[in-house]
Amino acid sequence: MGTSMRVRASDIADIHQLLGECRELWADADAWQHHLVRGACRLTGVAVGAYTESSLSRDRSSTEIYDEVDTGWRDAAARSHRVRLLVEHPDRVAYLQRCYRLAGLALDSPEGEATVVRAEMRDDTDWYRSGIYNEYYRPAYVDGFVLSFAVNRHTGNLIALHVCQDIADRAPGMRTKGIVALLNRQFAPLVGVVLSTRRQRGLRGLTRRLRQTLDALLDGESEKQVAARLGLSGPTVHEYVGALYRHFGVTSRAELMAYFVHRRPQLASQPIANGRSWPAPTMSRLA
Repeated sequence: MGTSMRVRASDIADIHQLLGECRELWADADAWQHHLVRGACRLTGVAVGAYTESSLSRDRSSTEIYDEVDTGWRDAAARSHRVRLLVEHPDRVAYLQRCYRLAGLALDSPEGEATVVRAEMRDDTDWYRSGIYNEYYRPAYVDGFVLSFAVNRHTGNLIALHVCQDIADRAPGMRTKGIVALLNRQFAPLVGVVLSTRRQRGLRGLTRRLRQTLDALLDGESEKQVAARLGLSGPTVHEYVGALYRHFGVTSRAELMAYFVHRRPQLASQPIANGRSWPAPTMSRLA
């Protein structure tokens, strides 16, 4: 799928700037994913955004979610309508088949990407009469959306980006579709390769003190200097350094430095168990 001609040179520049900002946050999966979603909303001028990394089952009837982030809801009550949609709407499985098909198009496409605006998935008459819109979308103050899937060829996983308008705003158009498609094509190959996931060794799971200790070590400070900077005892800092070595799977300061210099995320020895398998895929959060 080619980039829409309505995408401007300034949009492309903004996408590359956002990519660079996320790369600087590469070791903090929570930080770069939230930054990506907020940036996608800013670039497209919509209210709500979501990011998901997942894998589609071989028969394309279910999905496993690894990482997911969403932001921009008017309030917690608005977001709760989307959560309810996942578990109680009787038509959610039939509706989600559209998401399966879109994900499958991305897997089958030579470009490894497929993007649609809401009207390409469901026409206005059907959409505005549907229970999904009237019982879940409208009470959540959201309406039209752009949904994009892109394949990470290194991992085989799907990266989904979704932006959704506030109900009071103009529906996303072809320029928004082009921006989201280009953004996803740029980001998908980096996930798990130069941008760490929550299953990889990174800043996720570190306490504030461990992060402070890591920052000082990466600045080249000795344990004695770290203790002075943080106002801690030498034995405490030594304990923190050992915890950092275990967290990142290294045995020396040099190996720890190399991990951050080379920026090649590796799986944690005990990955965080945040993946889930759903017969009705959790892609529903994105469509």
